[in-house]
Amino acid sequence: LEGTQSLVGTTDPAVTMFAIMSIFAVAHSGLAGLRPYAEEIVGARAWRVVFAVVSLPLALSCISYFVNHCHEGTQLWDLTDVPGLHGLFWITNFVSFLFLYP
Repeated sequence: LEGTQSLVGTTDPAVTMFAIMSIFAVAHSGLAGLRPYAEEIVGARAWRVVFAVVSLPLALSCISYFVNHCHEGTQLWDLTDVPGLHGLFWITNFVSFLFLYP
């Protein structure tokens, strides 16, 4: 974390979160793009292990940093008092999972 913050030159949580998410995106997408070539070299099962060893710690770092800093900074909107919005979000989230598995 200190390395990421020194890389971006600030300790601002929004900038740090952006940097952490960018690192995760590059690693995750880069390894996914290498999959066809890497599976030929090390095999499918070994590649999944390599992919998981890199992706999971980065994903968990993103999630834990977000959870620890989610209430910092300027609040752009507050929709907690809008009636029915919470239920609508739950239904939308449920429907989105239905589209994952055709």
